[in-house]
Amino acid sequence: MNPTIPNRQLRGLVELARPLPVAGAGTLTLVGAFVAAGTRAVGPGVAAAALVAMLATAGGNAINDYVDRDLDVVDSPDRPIPSGAVDAGTALALGTALLAGALAVAAVLPAPAIAIAAVNVLAVAAYTSGLKGRAGAGNVLVALLSGSTLLFGGAAAGDASATAGLATLATLPALAREILLDVRDVRGDRAAGLTTLPVCLGERSALLVAAATLLLAVLVSPVPYLTGTLGAVYLLAMVAADAAWLWAAVRVVDAAERGHPLLLVGTALTTLAIVADVAVVV
Repeated sequence: MNPTIPNRQLRGLVELARPLPVAGAGTLTLVGAFVAAGTRAVGPGVAAAALVAMLATAGGNAINDYVDRDLDVVDSPDRPIPSGAVDAGTALALGTALLAGALAVAAVLPAPAIAIAAVNVLAVAAYTSGLKGRAGAGNVLVALLSGSTLLFGGAAAGDASATAGLATLATLPALAREILLDVRDVRGDRAAGLTTLPVCLGERSALLVAAATLLLAVLVSPVPYLTGTLGAVYLLAMVAADAAWLWAAVRVVDAAERGHPLLLVGTALTTLAIVADVAVVV
């Protein structure tokens, strides 16, 4: 037996989960909790909420790879399933187990948080069972799932309404990112008969939609300050994030890969802006 096979499979399982998005989901959940409750958010309940978000994100990613296994042969042949590092059945079992684990841990949370967790798991099921390939619908659903982590954190801390504006803000760049990823995968999606946005509208039009979404995110970004959710530190720190999103909007009009890194930078800077403001308050 080749001793490198177990290590290769382990790396494949980790890659299925996508550690960076998993860490991001946990972080945003904690951020949402602290925005809603400040230092009162510290405790096992909020830690459990972060764990739920990470388990659900990892499970959704694994199941997404299972659903995309044939498409990835064309678009991403180095992914764990098409590369042979992990077989499809294992990926499905892992994703299902992680989602079940998320729901089990969520049972200790307040009722609004349990409801959000349950709806998100159902949304993952809807996405993988057909919405993924429908123009715009799959993009919007994934973006809502991404933004809901802040809402979930607020609900776990006892006040989901405090993070509603931030959840909306987080949804917009996530939507733009999903559109850019569809542009990247357009060749395989078209061959598979999927009706994604770039397949239906054309790549250029899809890029314009992504750029418009980023511009909307810039326009919405002052809302948490204007509503009193966050303070001046957030508003000042968002200057850099907005600049990154604006430049990304300009760059993506020419090509998705040119604006994608700037989009991610803007999103990371937004998280830092929120954290900095909360840190000053507490």
